[in-house]
Amino acid sequence: MNLKEQYRQDYIKSEHHAQDELDKTLIKLSGGAFAVTFAFVSNFIVNEPVLAGWLITSWLVWGLSIVCSLASYYLSTLAFRRAIDELDSGKEFEDVDPGGHFTTWLNFLNPFSLFLFAIGVVSISIFVTYNL
Repeated sequence: MNLKEQYRQDYIKSEHHAQDELDKTLIKLSGGAFAVTFAFVSNFIVNEPVLAGWLITSWLVWGLSIVCSLASYYLSTLAFRRAIDELDSGKEFEDVDPGGHFTTWLNFLNPFSLFLFAIGVVSISIFVTYNL
């Protein structure tokens, strides 16, 4: 197998891996963050919650983080597909632009998703601090 074919096979593997990770991330993020906070609110807060906006903020930014992660996974599969198509079209190995403009979006979405998740952790921490 020549270097170009090896490169193409690596893209195909990465495309499949990204799709697998998408499913895992959805289950972990949505199931974990939301379930824990729902359980916390319903089981441990007996009085009227204080600063409930922080709880709502955590849910919103965690939801946005999930959406960004989904978009990132989707765009990564498009980027891999683009690179595979470029290789298949006969472009020279050195002329392939892996990801193209999708890479710009990925470079934004990946850290932004992490940032949003961190904001959710801070928000829920503030809420918990005032409600224990």
